[in-house]
Amino acid sequence: MNWRFLSCCALMLLAVLSLSLTGCNKSDTKATLPLLDVSYGGAGLSASMLNFEQGASSVKIKVSSNAKWRVYSSAAWITITPDAGNGNGEFELAVTATELSRSAVVTVSLVDYEQVRCSFDVVQRVDNPELEPNPEPGDETQPDEPTPDDPEPDTPTDPAPDPGTETEPDPEDDEPNHAEAEQSFDYALIYQLKNLKEGYYHIGGYRNGQLHLATGGLTSVNHCNTSIFNHKDAFTSLEITDVEPAVVVLEPAAVDNGYYIRFEEDGYLTATSAGAGKLIFSDERSEYWLFSEHEDGGFVLRQSGDADVKLVISQNAPSDVLRSIAGDEDAVAVILLWINSLNQ
Repeated sequence: MNWRFLSCCALMLLAVLSLSLTGCNKSDTKATLPLLDVSYGGAGLSASMLNFEQGASSVKIKVSSNAKWRVYSSAAWITITPDAGNGNGEFELAVTATELSRSAVVTVSLVDYEQVRCSFDVVQRVDNPELEPNPEPGDETQPDEPTPDDPEPDTPTDPAPDPGTETEPDPEDDEPNHAEAEQSFDYALIYQLKNLKEGYYHIGGYRNGQLHLATGGLTSVNHCNTSIFNHKDAFTSLEITDVEPAVVVLEPAAVDNGYYIRFEEDGYLTATSAGAGKLIFSDERSEYWLFSEHEDGGFVLRQSGDADVKLVISQNAPSDVLRSIAGDEDAVAVILLWINSLNQ
């Protein structure tokens, strides 16, 4: 009897252990991972772009998730309602009307899993009527030539070509247009790492809604001089007044997203430390700058020799200057203007 009793107890114990182990395995397989997907019009928005026209407008953005999420962008011209949710939901993204093209970054992240996030660009473009094709000489809408009584409106000012050469293009015909292209200021706004590369730029950023570009040289307390510039239609041109923006050359370092910043008239820009009046120019390469993307669009620049040094358009200096600050301070992100005429 004792052996039978012990055998039954052993069998029951094995059964209990088996059930316990099976239950643990099932519990492990049911563990869920945090999920997040953001879309508009059925298309995913992660690392994508959402375009708006000049006027005020709004769209509904869909969020698919199994956790709490929030939405943020520090751009004042973007309104997000609501800016938080839990599980599947949506939010409205609205932009105000503008007279200048602009862009910003919107980020959706999980509250309890900050590393799980989705960011996308919001771009608002402005059509510039000055870029419309010029009317033809005989166009009725041309306001500058009201000469209906002119008996020779179509008479060319140059001598007529010989009959045998009417169909041959004059190689000099393209010269005036080529000269105009060289004289116009033609740029591309660079504010994402995927578009950053070696070449010629203007460097600056926005402060209080105005574009500030470095003009080179140092102030008496070692800030880099800047000036305010107006631009047209997503930087197809800049309005140059008394001073021109400095030409800056990005020269690649031996690390990803690392570049030496060389001002053509001054030399290589570095900083001795963080804080006011610490910028210097040197003839030789010393420290390069590591570029990373700012959550609001544009770049955060940290110096290679001292990651605690950042390069920014100052929000706190008495005048608008390019200066260094401590790495844990927040500030206006840096943007770059690719100079097409110099990079051809």
